[in-house]
Amino acid sequence: MKKWQAIRIGVVIVVSMVLVGAFVVYSLSGRGSDEGGLFARSAAASKRQIEDLVGSQLKSIVNARLNPQLDFRSIEYHAPLTVHINHVSLTSDTADPVTGKPVAMLFADSATLTLGEIPGAGKPIVIERLQLVGPRMQLIAFPDEPTRFIGFDQFVKASADTAGADKADPAPGATSGSSLSISDVLKLRKIAISGGQLVFDPRLPDSQTMTLDGIHAELDVTPDADGRFKLVTQIGRNRIFQLDVGATLDLDRAQLLDATLKLSADLSEEDRSFVPPQLQAVLAQYSLVGNLNVTASGWIPLSDPLGAALQLDVALDGGSVTLGDYQVGVRLANVTALLADRAVVVEKGDIFAIGGFVSLVGRIDLMPPYPATVTGSARHLDLSRLMSAKAASEPTSLAGQLDATLQLNRVPVAALLDRYRAAVASNRLASPSPDPGGDVDPDMLQKAVAQGQMISMPDEWGSMNLSLRDARLVRIPAMSSMRDAVIRTLRLATFNFDQAPPANEKATVAARFLGERVVFDQIDYSSSLIAARGTGNVGLDQTLDLRFNAGPMEKLQNNLGMVGEWLGKVTDALAGYRVTGTFSQPRVQVEIGGRAVN
Repeated sequence: MKKWQAIRIGVVIVVSMVLVGAFVVYSLSGRGSDEGGLFARSAAASKRQIEDLVGSQLKSIVNARLNPQLDFRSIEYHAPLTVHINHVSLTSDTADPVTGKPVAMLFADSATLTLGEIPGAGKPIVIERLQLVGPRMQLIAFPDEPTRFIGFDQFVKASADTAGADKADPAPGATSGSSLSISDVLKLRKIAISGGQLVFDPRLPDSQTMTLDGIHAELDVTPDADGRFKLVTQIGRNRIFQLDVGATLDLDRAQLLDATLKLSADLSEEDRSFVPPQLQAVLAQYSLVGNLNVTASGWIPLSDPLGAALQLDVALDGGSVTLGDYQVGVRLANVTALLADRAVVVEKGDIFAIGGFVSLVGRIDLMPPYPATVTGSARHLDLSRLMSAKAASEPTSLAGQLDATLQLNRVPVAALLDRYRAAVASNRLASPSPDPGGDVDPDMLQKAVAQGQMISMPDEWGSMNLSLRDARLVRIPAMSSMRDAVIRTLRLATFNFDQAPPANEKATVAARFLGERVVFDQIDYSSSLIAARGTGNVGLDQTLDLRFNAGPMEKLQNNLGMVGEWLGKVTDALAGYRVTGTFSQPRVQVEIGGRAVN
């Protein structure tokens, strides 16, 4: 009896389970009396609720704390911990003055969030992993303000603004943005970027927008205290350049702490769109090539990169730079500098080039008019190793061993460039290098200088000393014109104008930089044929006003020591040569007793 009773109980249980299973299947299939099925409707409602919760919290926290506004087209929740967001954008709250439209500071085709826990009403979502597909980040400067980027200059809201933004009512079941910081929501462990692009446009004339595309990166993020995160990543492009980044990201304050950036780049490539536009102009103007390695470490405010405090180490090897008509081979250059207080301080600069050595220290401010203080020296530079910039495989006609010292004191670099551009536009330079400022009106520039509308030069802003030996200076127009005039005046028939002179010239120069002039206190020159001594000045507009005593008598004086000085006092009063005109067209006149003669 008990046996049959047990069998009956078992049958009832099995039948009941079958009925319950059938009911569940029937309900989920949408054929029950409850349209859509009770469980299906509950699951769908829960899914929509979580999507609304996640979406509202994301917008609430970001838009309450940041001035740029977060938006997206759609959001999809996939249980238990995955959220897909389509067409994500972070848009500036101010319009671009050029286009009249807000700037899409960040746009991604899609973003996938991996949550740290299942979302629930009344508690913040926690994001542990973020994957961006096709993200495009844009740094677009305000017109005429290359250091201010639209949307980034006031990235984080001030406390008062945040308080006002936090008054908005949160979505049902969501946590108010006023009680959260960005770091409450982001507990990231990993950020993955696929097919990324960075666009950097400071809107500088004659420069190409920097574009880094094809970025695929994994950012390992380790949460730290106070809303800080450890970042480690690497970005590269086809062996042209590689950038390694390690830093602590402070999201709440939009800054990088303990940052270390290592960049290696091949500047020989024609495509330099991976270089910031400020450097593109320099690279193009001076045709700088070589293997560049830069290491920077320190603190970087993301909304104001020039306000960073960084230790910089720069190395260039196997390169060359073009200065006017000459291409200078650089075997190795090492520079140690500090970026602080919106200035670059060069603590040590060593350059090994054309068989010699150049050292320099100094400072240049990164805000107009870019005042610079520089102390430099050159030793044993071999001018015969210079190459022609027009035909890089051909040596120039210059020769000589050069030693020099240079001192610049708070010279406004912007003012010097203005005057250089004016001289180029006026064709006053014999063989000018490419104009760094584009097309200019020479008359307007000269008038601006004359009327004091340009930045004025300091009364005393530097000095230099040069010493040349075993030299050949036929490429210097003023010197060659004066030498030829001396030879013709004295009818030195032994000189062959069709043959380059031997490299046996010597020269010593001492000059001071005063206002709009370079004042030459000493110019001593001698060769196997003639000797000359002179003084005078050269204007920053490239005009010449120099006076020399030259000829065989000067050569004799140089060889007679003290007796030569006595003879020099007599000959200085009797005969001389005056060089006027400009660098491109020097004019030499013979003077006897202070009067010009034909």
